[in-house]
Amino acid sequence: MPTALSHEGRISVILRELDCSARQFVGICKEKGIAVSTFTLSQAMTGIKPLDHRTGQKLWKSPS
Repeated sequence: MPTALSHEGRISVILRELDCSARQFVGICKEKGIAVSTFTLSQAMTGIKPLDHRTGQKLWKSPS
């Protein structure tokens, strides 16, 4: 499980608050030109493999 202050943790909180699935979030990111797969996001959100810093930064900033 990602820590609360990690990019993954912050993204997870926002997705829950917005009632947005990871798949929907990946779709939004793709529309904004941010390349991330559902598989990569899933691994990050479950703590299997964290996002690299650059990708985490891009995803964290994408909803705004």
